[in-house]
Amino acid sequence: MTGSASAYLLVGDDEFPRTNAARALVRRLVPEAEQTFGLEIIEGKADTVDEAVRQVKVCRDALLTAGFLLAAGKLVWWRDVSFLTDGAVAKSEAVKDQLKQLAELVQSLPQDGNSLLLTAAGIDRRSSLFKAFKERHKIQEFHLPEKSYEVEKYARATAQAALREHGLRATSAVVQAFSQRAGTDARLIASEAEKLDLYLGDRRDVTEADVQAVVCAAASAGLWGFLDAVAEQETVKALEALHDLLANKESPVGIATMVASRLRELALYCEALDQGWVRLRSSDRGEEAVWSALPPAAETVFASGLKRDPRSAHPYVMMKLCKQAGKFSTLHIRQAQRVAAETQEKLVSSSLPERYLLEMMLLRISRTPGVDRR
Repeated sequence: MTGSASAYLLVGDDEFPRTNAARALVRRLVPEAEQTFGLEIIEGKADTVDEAVRQVKVCRDALLTAGFLLAAGKLVWWRDVSFLTDGAVAKSEAVKDQLKQLAELVQSLPQDGNSLLLTAAGIDRRSSLFKAFKERHKIQEFHLPEKSYEVEKYARATAQAALREHGLRATSAVVQAFSQRAGTDARLIASEAEKLDLYLGDRRDVTEADVQAVVCAAASAGLWGFLDAVAEQETVKALEALHDLLANKESPVGIATMVASRLRELALYCEALDQGWVRLRSSDRGEEAVWSALPPAAETVFASGLKRDPRSAHPYVMMKLCKQAGKFSTLHIRQAQRVAAETQEKLVSSSLPERYLLEMMLLRISRTPGVDRR
């Protein structure tokens, strides 16, 4: 095995890049010709305390056992461990005791002996095992973003990287169209990029028509399409998308929360349009949103009073939100926000069917008349 650190922790709920990084690390540390004797894999799924205790013991024994016919040690990959967070198995005193012993072993692993690679969706950062990695070894984290705008940014970056990996060229608008259809799952994004590569053949420039023809719409992409339909007051399309989301077991409260979030963004753009702070203009790249200098008070709010400055958003997103805000007056966007807030409250307090409440929300929002800002 090639020389390097003696233990690695790859953790996070973004499974595809985490697994890819682990496999790349295995290839780097253990040449393929040595993997028969130089790599030992232990599966990490355990639903019971007894199975978890057995696994930890197997991992410890593997680290303490020399690699067969190898002088330089072996790599033990404890893969996708499922009981390192706050579940009932992790809280067992027997499991805690075994993990503490493993942590002590990890802390004392020599540089020129056996090595440990641990991959997991999550780990308790207060645990002795996590602290052992943090103090002496290497940790890589692969976490999916939590906020909606961070998810969109993540999906675009992942899509762009996947297209680039296949040698495909795409404009900002095409990348946006691709990420909206492919969704946020990195594995699906990689698969759809590979499909595009095969579809295009020798051609390397991707068009929006190519995306529409080849890329399958994912469930998360359906949520974005739904929000766009709501913002553009396309009621029939929004209702159809809502029914699809509910059929796919999307959380009704989550749907209402996302609608409220989009309306907050549109309310800000409505104010900016009314004040002349932002406008749409045509350019060689198509329509784009252009921000003017803000008054000092507004500049302070935008720069430090908001969770994120809308002027730092992706150009395509700014253009889209600006156009959608143009369909509302400031008064009516506020009415729509009240409707969304009332729906959120009723979803947790009313006995009325959730589907009915969401449908009524969409119908009430669609009745808010637009405004002509030309």
